[in-house]
Amino acid sequence: RILCPSPKVATYDLQPEMSAFEIRDKIIPEIKKGDVDFICLNFANPDMVGHTGDMNAAIKACETVDECAKDVIT
Repeated sequence: RILCPSPKVATYDLQPEMSAFEIRDKIIPEIKKGDVDFICLNFANPDMVGHTGDMNAAIKACETVDECAKDVIT
């Protein structure tokens, strides 16, 4: 199990990237090992940032997840 803590900010619109890049960087080696049949991965950025109501931050959150997802989807 791999857990990456969320950033310590008042609201996630202040850091819409959250921990997405850290998650990506930790999961890629696990994917490459090929030891497991199933991986459940949650990029929470769009959900958590979306709740702030800041559209620009929500867009940045989605762009970040798009960038990270392309690296982990096989």
